[in-house]
Amino acid sequence: MITRCYVNNFKSLMNFSITLNNMNVIIGKNFTGKSSFLQALDFVFGSARDDFNIWLERRGLRVESIKSKFGNSNKMTFINEFEIEDETGDCYKLEWTLEVNAVIAKKELSLLSEKIVSDNGDELLKYNKSELALYVMGEDMVGNFSNSGLVFKSSTLKNLRDVKGIDYRLNLLISEIDKFKSFDMLTPENMRLSSRGTSDVIEASGKNLPAFIKKMNPEQKMHFLDKVHWLLNGKISEVGTETKGQPGWTQIIVDENYDGRNIKINSKEMSDGMIRLLAFVAITEMTSKGSIFMLDEIENGINSEYAEKVMRLLNNTCREKNVQMVITTHSTVMMDYVDPDSLIMIYRKKDGTSKAIKLLDNQTFKEKAEYMYPGEIILNNDIEKDEE
Repeated sequence: MITRCYVNNFKSLMNFSITLNNMNVIIGKNFTGKSSFLQALDFVFGSARDDFNIWLERRGLRVESIKSKFGNSNKMTFINEFEIEDETGDCYKLEWTLEVNAVIAKKELSLLSEKIVSDNGDELLKYNKSELALYVMGEDMVGNFSNSGLVFKSSTLKNLRDVKGIDYRLNLLISEIDKFKSFDMLTPENMRLSSRGTSDVIEASGKNLPAFIKKMNPEQKMHFLDKVHWLLNGKISEVGTETKGQPGWTQIIVDENYDGRNIKINSKEMSDGMIRLLAFVAITEMTSKGSIFMLDEIENGINSEYAEKVMRLLNNTCREKNVQMVITTHSTVMMDYVDPDSLIMIYRKKDGTSKAIKLLDNQTFKEKAEYMYPGEIILNNDIEKDEE
């Protein structure tokens, strides 16, 4: 689980700090930095799997798109603190610091430095571009690895995945990173697309949702259908897939029930809200212990009558499967079904940079939370003005 994030010089995030729980619902007006924070998280975690430029290409961004316009330095800093449990239940606290050089003129991102330390002071990994040296702690490999060509275009963790003998805590962190999934780019258009083969995961855009549903094992499928029946009040009796053609293109097929009449529709005929709801349920079946999921503007296309059940679905997933979620929403209705301790507001300060606050740390919100719903408080009070 991520317990704290610090971001500096990424879009509107300058000296930006945020503390996270298992369930985190981030609110705020448009253009305050909510999506920027999700992107910053995805950038850091993605750097342990792919080069920086691959992340930029995947999101259609450029170096000048992410380097903050509020600072003059080329250095972007990311610090993430973790609490990670191993298989025996022992908990380890780790801090991962990444410094990235963003040279707009060259359209280039490169790693300046990286450090991973434990709460007892053990330095598990250290890299410094100026020294061209990488230090890694482990049973079989402890020491400095100097090389004149040791310049990284990603986190050094990307290069340590297949290395034997590194400290077990580094392996725990890599495993935690691999459980991080961002769904902030989910679009109905991509989820409607047919896909080939099968998949164990749903991609960030959702385009292989049919392949994931096709791959579900019987237990997953049973839980998935039970949740769909509950969420949609029994209107859908079956969710399956249909594969056609020589290439094996697969699309989603659902059975809708109306007064005993059964109607089959495919994913191309579904409403935006319907396919997003199916995706949310599918995501809850993709989880494994310790997963970290991100969802952006979960209310998009979804009628408010489903707000309570959607939030219950996500909250139950956090609690029952020990999953961490970071969610953004503009919907005050969704907020009404959230534990106030999970609510975080991001707003723009007078200088244009973003700041995050736990809403229960705001005196106005805390007092009124005793007798008002969270969404009602936000709707009728200017919390941002209180913080100025």
